[in-house]
Amino acid sequence: MALFRNISWPRIFAEGVVIVVSILLALWIDTWWGERQERKLELDYLEALQKDFEETRENLEIHIEEVSILLDQVDKVLTV
Repeated sequence: MALFRNISWPRIFAEGVVIVVSILLALWIDTWWGERQERKLELDYLEALQKDFEETRENLEIHIEEVSILLDQVDKVLTV
């Protein structure tokens, strides 16, 4: 029983609290970092999608113009 009397319970409690807080802080930092990485990846995907949409729009505009010219030519041939 003398062994338990020499233990500093407030110090053990404080060390336990420090350990728990440290673990919770590490988990929070890990979660924050993961969310940050996911957000960066999401932004990269969105930028790539925007570029693809712009290229597709340009290609569609070119094809629409080509089809319009072809339709005009077909119309001229049919009206002759």
